[in-house]
Amino acid sequence: MIFSGSVFSQKSLPDTAIAVFTPNEIKLDGILDEKEWNNAIKITNFHQRETVEGAPITEKTELAILYNKHKMWIGIWCWDSKPNELVMKEMVRDFYYWRDDNFEIIFDTYLDKRNGYVFVINPNGAMADVQITNEGNGFNRDWNAVWDAQTNITKDGWFAEIEIPFSSLKFPNVEEQVWGVNFERNIRRNQEQAFWQGWSRNYDFEHVSHAGTLVGLKNINSKELLELKPFATAGIQKEESKELQQIYKIGGDANVFITPSVKLNLTYNTDFAQVESDQLQYNITRFNIFYPEKREIFLEGKDFFEYNIDGNAKTFYSRRIGINDNGYEKPILAGLKLTGIQDRTSIGVMSFQDKSDSTNPSSNFSIIRIKQSIFEKSSIGMILTSLNNSNHNNFVYGLDFNYATSKLFGDKNFQIGGFFSESIDKDKKSNDFAYSIVTSFRNDAISSGINFSNIKDNYNPEIGFLRRKNYKQLSYDFSYKYRVSDGGLFQYLIISPVNASFYLTDTTNRAESMAFTSTPLSFLTKTGDLISFVFKREFDRADEPISSIQRPIGEYWYGMYGFEITTFEGRWWMCDMGYFKGSYYGCLGSDSYLGLRFNINKHLAINLNYAHTDIDFKDFYIEKNYFSLNTELGITPKLFTKIYAQWLNITNEMILNYRLHWNPVPGSDFFLVLNQNYSTLNKEVSLLNTTVTAKIIWRLPVGF
Repeated sequence: MIFSGSVFSQKSLPDTAIAVFTPNEIKLDGILDEKEWNNAIKITNFHQRETVEGAPITEKTELAILYNKHKMWIGIWCWDSKPNELVMKEMVRDFYYWRDDNFEIIFDTYLDKRNGYVFVINPNGAMADVQITNEGNGFNRDWNAVWDAQTNITKDGWFAEIEIPFSSLKFPNVEEQVWGVNFERNIRRNQEQAFWQGWSRNYDFEHVSHAGTLVGLKNINSKELLELKPFATAGIQKEESKELQQIYKIGGDANVFITPSVKLNLTYNTDFAQVESDQLQYNITRFNIFYPEKREIFLEGKDFFEYNIDGNAKTFYSRRIGINDNGYEKPILAGLKLTGIQDRTSIGVMSFQDKSDSTNPSSNFSIIRIKQSIFEKSSIGMILTSLNNSNHNNFVYGLDFNYATSKLFGDKNFQIGGFFSESIDKDKKSNDFAYSIVTSFRNDAISSGINFSNIKDNYNPEIGFLRRKNYKQLSYDFSYKYRVSDGGLFQYLIISPVNASFYLTDTTNRAESMAFTSTPLSFLTKTGDLISFVFKREFDRADEPISSIQRPIGEYWYGMYGFEITTFEGRWWMCDMGYFKGSYYGCLGSDSYLGLRFNINKHLAINLNYAHTDIDFKDFYIEKNYFSLNTELGITPKLFTKIYAQWLNITNEMILNYRLHWNPVPGSDFFLVLNQNYSTLNKEVSLLNTTVTAKIIWRLPVGF
């Protein structure tokens, strides 16, 4: 271990990885028997972040990088003294990699010490990829690159070869590249996490400012200057009391690589046939429900467009595009999206035109988001959004700044930022604004933050999301983690005395809502199980009746107490559960949930989830039961199926979704999807509608 005074340096030499050029192709089989691997320059100096900070990794680990003009190969040697104890339950693409033994790679291709690409594999050859921004504050698991990997398990451990075309990455247009890079190996049976560089517990793997350096890449290019992705969708749809309908749709995307670091995406006749159903929900609050985005065209590069005043107010919310107020698809005619980084400037431009329907005219949705990196880890930025159609015009602009450092008091993380945004409705001739100031101190022992925001009554971002408005909010959180070193039952204890948020109605300055949450004790056991005890106390002033739970105007104090348990995810089974009892809007109630996951083998996993809420309002009674079943069958890492079923008693809805996904070659996909909706009214199950679709997307790279 290396120390510098009282500050842990988390650096070991060599801290530079050297990529070696080869004119030959590497056969991707995970065996690593080519002579080129013998000539490659290996790195071996991995150190633990967990469980013993700074100690050498317990199992020998080696890595080397080869490349030619158009792609790179990464060779990985994960030696293991107990290969029969490898934890490798997952097979599907974009697997939950934190549950398995795995190897992770992060590239900071601009060497800006804040953005990067993460590639992950496990011993089964399952693959996952993540695009990160702002040192992991933006974490996009839905980003999918074109790459490939093969693994091989022997009596000596597990070994892998990864192939990444340079066209899958964005990087500066210079003759000789210098990238940030880091590597992580996880040995789940030991709960062991090891990094190549920057292994302090104050820093996550995504903190690329503490990564090492990759050199040796010379005269590389993306090869493909244009990527065509045409699609064809065909199927049938049968709705209740309607005739059978046939579905045919042809369209596609074109990706134009303007520079190695800037990409323009064009889309026509956009289709979302392969997208999974939203989770069924019933709103028992007086605030809007937020549904996550699931459509790939908006998920790719989504962090280029992020701009959130606070947790209740998003200036841009992509689900406003192509989805009407009732949650149904409003077809998109065409669109474009430009994303990239040029000279430390992050650029995101998006414009989509939807089709008119019987009640709404065709509308244009546009957004421009620019962030300029300053200092080592800080930024300033702006945003402009617009919604325009023949009846209405809405514009929103915003400015933001963020100062971040990981060197406070020597090695501590600290961040302070601010947002200001104003909306303008031309036809209504009204405008109003919102702003916030956020601070955070997120480190291993102490984690804390204080935030203030103000959303004015007429602030109206029409392609954004407001859970509530017309408020001032102050919130803070604090937790202390104590690591136990005596080898007993606990790995660490967490104490969070009181986390609180206060809301005032902005126009009156009257108290509107308050929430106090105390977690006097959470602990992680040596076996990886997390147990927490939680107390909640809340206040809410309802100036209008709450129709979903039939509560009249009034002021309400209520609270609950309970516990939460999450078992170690490295086992073949895991459990996530919680139970709370107390009151809700002044009436007795309880809230509980149970999630079970069974990894039958590396191919088959079954997820069961149940949530129950009951509230006795004296004049009426609410009992909400939600159940879901998610079965995943990974035949190979490139061929897998999912069956997803949901039922919500309070709305008498049941949804069944079946999806087969085949990735015949990197970048191309085939989907077969079945969607069915049922009614369970009066305890009778009746089919409402059925949709069966097949969709093929084929990647056609074009080079000049």
